[in-house]
Amino acid sequence: MATLSSTTLSLATTPSALQLTLASLSGITAGTALFLDGETVFVSSTVGSTRVNTLRGWAGSPASAHSAGVTVYIADPSQLYVLDPVGAPPSNPLVSPWINTLTGAVWEVSGGAWVRQASSSTIPDAATAAYPVSTDGVQTLLASAAVDRSVIIQATATAVFANGSGAQPTFKIGQTGSDAKFAATSAFTAAAAGAGFSFSGTLTANTALIVTATAGTGTATGALSVTVIAVPA
Repeated sequence: MATLSSTTLSLATTPSALQLTLASLSGITAGTALFLDGETVFVSSTVGSTRVNTLRGWAGSPASAHSAGVTVYIADPSQLYVLDPVGAPPSNPLVSPWINTLTGAVWEVSGGAWVRQASSSTIPDAATAAYPVSTDGVQTLLASAAVDRSVIIQATATAVFANGSGAQPTFKIGQTGSDAKFAATSAFTAAAAGAGFSFSGTLTANTALIVTATAGTGTATGALSVTVIAVPA
């Protein structure tokens, strides 16, 4: 597995600036790709020990302003992707972190699964997950970030919620420390298959968006698909 190295941006930059100042040029030469805070740039040449001349907004990403101190990943262009990883990661992934240049998503392997890093980028964060009748406990749908984020949440009942010979599953949607902030369990009780639900609000800084579930029992049915889109508030 190739592990991408990183440095940091030493000076803030505007979307039109073609020269970036970095803390270190170790591993960076002409032809290197850099990824910072949702933007990919192509290094055309190096200047001295800390500066690079670049092509901004490369590989379909938007040219953006960046603050000093943001992480800058260093990669060969072939180590960047235009899609998210799918399924469980192999025992030896091709590269880590996995970066999607079109969405700005950065994924790392944790606990045998791909986990998306929180981002301060202005590119929307988004996540989708399916929760079957057997889902139980707290599920993290969107990782925490250092800023408040406005969220739009779309939930769909993918199976009818019915007790059968037991008790139907329950789901609530919230944030760390407030597990029903966006949707209480009553929102989905006895929901018909295909029923859609929309919620919105502010996801507080340094909290994750979570789905808390109690598994159905007996022959109960019920399942939920949840999608969230988040942008800095």
